[in-house]
Amino acid sequence: DLAPQGGVLVSDVDDDGPGRRAGLRIGDVLVAVDGRPLRAPWQLAAALVGREAGSTARLTVERGEPGARTTQE
Repeated sequence: DLAPQGGVLVSDVDDDGPGRRAGLRIGDVLVAVDGRPLRAPWQLAAALVGREAGSTARLTVERGEPGARTTQE
């Protein structure tokens, strides 16, 4: 989903998946992958496609107040 302020809204997190292990929560907004801004869901898919299983990506996440950002790996 596209977040109203830009970025990609996290609408589901698999309990056993890498997103949960990285600390992602439903309602988080992904605003960048490896420093590259995200404006649409296809950009997230493009940034992650072709990565090897178990590899890491640096995600910039907004949680709560717009502008309150954290980085997750």
